[in-house]
Amino acid sequence: MIRIGNRKFSNGVIAQLLTEMDGIEGREGVIVLAATNRSELIDPALLRPGRFDLVVELDYPNEEERRAIFAVHTRGKAIAADVTLEELASLTAGRSGADIEAICRRAALLALREWIAPKIAMTRVQVTETTEEGNTTNGQESETPEEHASLPAQPSNRFMIRPEHFARAIDEQRERYAVQEVAEGSIARQQAGRQRLLEMASDMNADGRPPLRGLRLWLARLFGLVPREA
Repeated sequence: MIRIGNRKFSNGVIAQLLTEMDGIEGREGVIVLAATNRSELIDPALLRPGRFDLVVELDYPNEEERRAIFAVHTRGKAIAADVTLEELASLTAGRSGADIEAICRRAALLALREWIAPKIAMTRVQVTETTEEGNTTNGQESETPEEHASLPAQPSNRFMIRPEHFARAIDEQRERYAVQEVAEGSIARQQAGRQRLLEMASDMNADGRPPLRGLRLWLARLFGLVPREA
């Protein structure tokens, strides 16, 4: 259980969970496991002896383990011969098993879109007979040379996931994580700034004098840290 914004609701849920856990009778051969990727948010009451008292930290997979994970998620799929698991593993340092699975799914989706797009476009092309005047015999408009040149080439009948599909999937995931890291850094800076302003808005300095009280209160009110009537 993690701490959430509504403290009253969170405390009620944790208390109920602890009550249920205390009533569980031990059975030989039964092991209860729980997993989280945000261990810093776990309520300490859940980690006391007799509850989840053993914590095992699992690191991200190394290169050899990532290669094995890629082998699992690419098994039975139409992978091009020039796709090597070693290269994929070397490009995904710091990625979890779930990340690798998402990369494989995304690469397959990109390959599917690329393979099926020409087929969809070809179904929209209707061949019509034209008269000498250039009019269609069935009332449809004839295509211009420019439109004919823009038509897709005859699509391949073989679906294949190629290196560029994996490369694009990895790049998209890397960009998504970069945006997330920037957002988390911004939140951390905002929280640090808020704490600093709270310290500046204290009534007295360390030496007992309040020379900058007016400025501190103005800054605190500006950022909504204290009521404006204070």
